[in-house]
Amino acid sequence: MKLPEKTLKKKHTAQRLAALVHHPHAETAVFLAMLLVFTACVGYFAFHLHKALVPDEPGYIYISTLFAQTWKVPSPTEYSLALGFSRFERLPFLYFWINGRVLNLLTWVAPQISDWHQILGLRVVNGLYSILSILFTWLLAREVINKPWWRLLPVFMMTSTLMYAFLSAGVSYDNLANLGAVGGIYFLVRVLKGRPLITNSLLWIFFIAVGTMAKKTILPVALVTFLIWLVYLIWKRKEINFKEKLSARLVLVAIPTLLIIALNLVVYGVNLVRYLEPIPDCRDLMTDAQCSLSVYERRAIDMGFPEEKLTLRDVIQQQKTNPLNYFDEYWINRMLKTVYGIMGHQSYYPTLITAFYRLLYLFLLVIAFKYWQKSDFAFISLIIIALSYIAVIFLQSYNEELMSDFQHVAIQGRYHFPILASFYVMVTEFMSRITAGWLRKLTLAYTVTLFTVGGPVLFLLYFAAAKGLNWFS
Repeated sequence: MKLPEKTLKKKHTAQRLAALVHHPHAETAVFLAMLLVFTACVGYFAFHLHKALVPDEPGYIYISTLFAQTWKVPSPTEYSLALGFSRFERLPFLYFWINGRVLNLLTWVAPQISDWHQILGLRVVNGLYSILSILFTWLLAREVINKPWWRLLPVFMMTSTLMYAFLSAGVSYDNLANLGAVGGIYFLVRVLKGRPLITNSLLWIFFIAVGTMAKKTILPVALVTFLIWLVYLIWKRKEINFKEKLSARLVLVAIPTLLIIALNLVVYGVNLVRYLEPIPDCRDLMTDAQCSLSVYERRAIDMGFPEEKLTLRDVIQQQKTNPLNYFDEYWINRMLKTVYGIMGHQSYYPTLITAFYRLLYLFLLVIAFKYWQKSDFAFISLIIIALSYIAVIFLQSYNEELMSDFQHVAIQGRYHFPILASFYVMVTEFMSRITAGWLRKLTLAYTVTLFTVGGPVLFLLYFAAAKGLNWFS
């Protein structure tokens, strides 16, 4: 019996779609399309966003110009002290040193280059850091998630996180720090998956060490990943091949790794020996008069911070917010607003959809418990890295509240970005485990819709103008 022509067309269309979905390069093509859209959004932000909107960008540009004046480490100036920096050689300075070389290159190529075009050059480099971070997100998802096409969801979530795209277009050491973190976690996962130990361990160390030399907040990631690596070596010592043939590739990996380790020792190692802490207090390095110039000290005075940090006893006696209530009533909502909105020198918060992000993560928490199953050490390690870092950020946030008497200073979602890729890979893996097909598809559709509405594409095409944000040239 001959099928109707309309039915045949539908059947042929379905067959073509099935062939397309199962094409060996289809996933990669979609990833590249996502990367292209992200690059376009970051490019638009970079070339059209007004100055002094990205967090701390003017100060970071100034510090970069200081590093452009010398191939070594510059001396502090009155303005750099006012920005909260002390002696640069006692701080992680790699980001600014690289920026200095970028500015040197730009002025060598075009001696009459304007200040604005130098800023654009720095913004482009920062955008490249984030594009590489997205690439590592994709590679990390491919290592952890075994189900085809699900591996694209963490990439989509990263590229659709509004504050991440916004920050990627600005001059901020967060971008290099985030790259170091996600790159290091990726190569650690490769170690845990049984890939060549020496090469991948060296690459893990290299990227994490780059991150720690960009920003001190990567130190907790370095510590947790080191402990996981050490546990793995002890646990699997009889199965691991500790020998690796000497090759040009291994040497090319080892040399920069040893250099960046040495740089970390020069900064953090000396600080620990001399000052007994990774980053010494300003007054260990400079005079009282110099340290009092810091914007952070002036802010503490202007806002009336207590002379001594509140204790938990003070919290109870003065009926301040305890840690549990703080987490539920303020911190979670603040994190969601400042991750999926924009917090810079001006702000945009998508208040109407923030509750939907919270609902998604509450649902996925239930899903994680319901569909928990035996997982490999790599995935367990990813959970440990993500959750331990979130815990560190929470404790830091509460500590800031104790120092400021709960005035909500320096509580920002972008501090989670070093582990954001790991977090998205983790929640995607749990989402893919939902056994009920209709619920799995509904959850996926909800997630894609939410991140699309809250992402940078619709923000640039509609919401920025609808909210009257005069941020762009």
